[in-house]
Amino acid sequence: MVEEKQKPVVSVIVPCYNYGHLLAETLDSLQKQTFTNWECIVVDDGSTDNTKEVVAEFLSRDKRYSYIYQTNAGLSAARNTGILGSKGEFIQLLDADDLIAENKLLNQLSLLKTNAEISIVYSEVRYFKSENPAEHFYSLNNDALPWMKAYTTQIAFTTALMQNNLFAVNCALFRKEIVSTCGLFNTQLKSVEDWEFWVRCSLQDKLFLFDRAEDSIALVRVHGKSMSQNIQRMHEASLIARLGLGQSIRVCKLSFKNELAEINSQQIAHLHRTLYSEFIGKNKLTRIKHLLRGFSLIKDWRHIVKEIFKMLS
Repeated sequence: MVEEKQKPVVSVIVPCYNYGHLLAETLDSLQKQTFTNWECIVVDDGSTDNTKEVVAEFLSRDKRYSYIYQTNAGLSAARNTGILGSKGEFIQLLDADDLIAENKLLNQLSLLKTNAEISIVYSEVRYFKSENPAEHFYSLNNDALPWMKAYTTQIAFTTALMQNNLFAVNCALFRKEIVSTCGLFNTQLKSVEDWEFWVRCSLQDKLFLFDRAEDSIALVRVHGKSMSQNIQRMHEASLIARLGLGQSIRVCKLSFKNELAEINSQQIAHLHRTLYSEFIGKNKLTRIKHLLRGFSLIKDWRHIVKEIFKMLS
């Protein structure tokens, strides 16, 4: 009688697009996990490099790995493919160039299992460079102080999250069941898709818990191809995300949704002003659109007229 394969508790989703040269290090970090009942689904998003061969090497030694190929559709679509194909009760997202500490799954599973009301646990993050992976930084700017903090109430957490992202995508371990009410990742977004997903979860009153354990940290690689390095792209995606979140805020049942709507509106205006300044020398109609939506016609009309005259002259 063939013994039935044990169902994995955690599904680790690794989207990969032409990161075969870094993928082995990422997959190897999973084999160092002290919690071992996991599956890893590598979603090859149309890579043209050696991604398939790298995964095949791991597959030959460890059947916990699996490989899915899809025509290039973007990071969000790749994550969705992995989630939909997963068997675990919990989801760990891990980009193909990043790592997680060896006790992360063990520690965060324990927190989720002992706190039934919590849907998402997130850890601290450290940043590293390929040329010196042992040296860790608290932020992308190589700061010496952490930028993450714990929030004692859901109101404080959601309000802060509505202003800015609070953690890297691989910091989180979450219950797979939340996608049935919160939805999957937004495939229209080319950046900030993780922040938009966490906001939707928070608007559905899903509770987050901060895991401070040093051996639970997420490790994010900083290099020239990091998506987070493209600032204008992030601003454009943030604007699309916030415009889409307006309806979600209006229909949510949180008692402080008016405050969230006001924060979102202020951030939308700020993004229009930022994009207006970033579009210098580019499409004039696009610049005018950002100008008119980023400034108050009543308060800033002189500035608006002056800027439009400068562009059209």
